[in-house]
Amino acid sequence: MRGYCRRYAAISKPLVQRGELSRYMQVRWFVQSMPKMMAERTVLLAKLDPNKPETMDFDKVYQASLS
Repeated sequence: MRGYCRRYAAISKPLVQRGELSRYMQVRWFVQSMPKMMAERTVLLAKLDPNKPETMDFDKVYQASLS
């Protein structure tokens, strides 16, 4: 799973920088593509709330997914 996380970050970060992907969708797709148990754990650790876009911080979610 670490390999997937690194690849996702390497691909999605340039897209966000170019404005082709929003930070919100970067986090949403990252979490949605995880196995269910890992996604639930990551959401809890990163304190994500899809109704509060300010909580959708990819770097925070990325670190939570690796812990």
